[in-house]
Amino acid sequence: MQDQKLMDYFKFDEGDLTANQLGQFSAKQKARLQSEGGSDKKWRIGIGVVLILLGLAGLIFFPDSLVVEIIWLLIWGGLGVAFLRSAFSKHQFKLAKVQGGINIVAEKGYGTAAKTETYHEMLIGKKKFEIDDDVTQVISQGDEYVIYYYYEDDEDSIYGVDNILSAELISKAK
Repeated sequence: MQDQKLMDYFKFDEGDLTANQLGQFSAKQKARLQSEGGSDKKWRIGIGVVLILLGLAGLIFFPDSLVVEIIWLLIWGGLGVAFLRSAFSKHQFKLAKVQGGINIVAEKGYGTAAKTETYHEMLIGKKKFEIDDDVTQVISQGDEYVIYYYYEDDEDSIYGVDNILSAELISKAK
């Protein structure tokens, strides 16, 4: 039986964990990923349209310079087309897992108005997950876990806590 706090924090159940252990997404996880892909698609379409319009606006901004108009249109219109293509491409989510001892670290970043902000990363194996600091209420430093997560394009990127599908404790730190 899994720790209920862990299941509640990462929003998974025994069925999700079992499917992940078998190298599959559960039906509930598939539905969630399709939903996330849909909202991402709308965002990409919106950005693509705005960029294409910005490219076309170059015809108004630079009426006396055909070369600048063409360069402007190629840059902004090209970016817009790239966003639209990515919105309509088939997204393939992949399931992965990583196992190891948990190392939670605080990193300093700089936000608006030169304000220093702290964010937290959970390191496990060779993977990094950006997390909220409240994860320490359910995962302890040094404990060994298996984390099941998904990725879309780049397996080597830094993931957010939303990428974690399920987790299981292997052993407590001594």
